[in-house]
Amino acid sequence: MSAWLQLPRYEANPLEMPLLDLVNELLLSISENLDLERDINAFSQVNSRLYNVLNTYLYRHNVQRLKSSGLWWAAQQGQEATTRKFLEGGADVKVKDPFGWTPLSRAAHDGHDAVVKLLLDTGKVDVDSKDPFGHTPLSGAARCGHDAVVKRLLDTGKVDINSEDSYRRTPLHGAVAGGHNAVVKLLLDTGNVDVNSKDIGGQTPLYGAAVGGHNAVVKRLLDNREVDVDSKDSYSRTPLQGAVAGGHNAVVKLLLDTGKVDVDSKDCYGRTPLSGYYAVVQCCS
Repeated sequence: MSAWLQLPRYEANPLEMPLLDLVNELLLSISENLDLERDINAFSQVNSRLYNVLNTYLYRHNVQRLKSSGLWWAAQQGQEATTRKFLEGGADVKVKDPFGWTPLSRAAHDGHDAVVKLLLDTGKVDVDSKDPFGHTPLSGAARCGHDAVVKRLLDTGKVDINSEDSYRRTPLHGAVAGGHNAVVKLLLDTGNVDVNSKDIGGQTPLYGAAVGGHNAVVKRLLDNREVDVDSKDSYSRTPLQGAVAGGHNAVVKLLLDTGKVDVDSKDCYGRTPLSGYYAVVQCCS
């Protein structure tokens, strides 16, 4: 891959002259008879002229014979110029790597906004492509806190903002779990996000933020009138119980201040938020 990134400097010597005298068509013909990409790569680095002649062919060879594998690499590494060359060489933007990720998924997950823009500008990408676990480019960017990428994807107007992965987690679930307040704001500001969506364990985004102790995210979610402050998960635990169990007293206070939580709510084991937690009892007093 390194040959795509930087042109090595070589000094011509008399032994190279016969090769330099060959017309471009013959040089390309030689390359076409080299099966391995590393051999073409090595051949292109013999001297500057060969590099200039064969570099484009090297991209095309990867596209045609190696299923655009170089594009996966360029997208993951955030190599904007290299990505552009692959696109110019006809790379398939929808092709998935062995892990089921598209180039857009890779670039979004790793926060490479410029590469995401290049891929989106082709008009050929599937913005909601899913990996084997159901993760989309948006959910990957949201989970990792890449707000610029999240905004760019939302601006397409084509993404499913409530798309669920194999654990029924939405992009909002991912953003709150990581405490990514800026991303949470972007998602909520669309007005289309389901703030009370439940994952496979019955937990809402508010529960995830509460149990994680993400004060700013909890406050932002509570500012949304549609949020269910007392929603119960599969074990009948509320966000208040999650915050208490995590020892997040600041979150406990935020929840109590809403005046909407049931401090005597019992989980499936009969425990209330106050069971055995002296610090929380003080918060409630």
